[in-house]
Amino acid sequence: GREFVQRGLGADFYGLSHGIKLSPDGQVVEFAYEALGESPAYFDVASRTLHDGSSSVALAAAQTARGIKLSTKGGFPRTVFNGRELPLEADEFDRGRAVAADGSGFVVATDFHLRFYDAQGRETWRQRTPATPRGGVNISQDGRLVVAAYLDGTLRWYRRSDGQPLLAMWPHSDRKRWVLWSPSGFYDAAPGS
Repeated sequence: GREFVQRGLGADFYGLSHGIKLSPDGQVVEFAYEALGESPAYFDVASRTLHDGSSSVALAAAQTARGIKLSTKGGFPRTVFNGRELPLEADEFDRGRAVAADGSGFVVATDFHLRFYDAQGRETWRQRTPATPRGGVNISQDGRLVVAAYLDGTLRWYRRSDGQPLLAMWPHSDRKRWVLWSPSGFYDAAPGS
């Protein structure tokens, strides 16, 4: 008999080894179309353009900054902040983390939430996620934005100060089409999307 394989229509952020990278202002986001970081690409929000390859301006998520050191422990990873495990729900695990460049706080992407903490490890906001974060999370160097990559193939921008969703983007696996939308329903898309 015949076998059919249906491939996903979006990017596969699973196991993205370096996580997503951001330009200092968060307007350029670098990701990968294939699992484990294969086939890198980047999207420029300002020019609404999608490019193959790596961006020259995008930076990986920091794991340390002025008095903050993040890591994980365990097979089902738990977040460790300066040597102590942060309390999460029993079935909630660390799927990515990033420290603000100025050392003022950090974000942790878990199975169900984005959680932002201040420099002392106190949670300042929590935002329910639309899917499991699987491609990491990053904070723009200017400290204004948090960007996360999800298992549903979306990249999402949040306001760093309070976690409010600002923008979402879905890159099609054909590496040409994409859709960008705001929570209020405004959208833009590549031709044919």
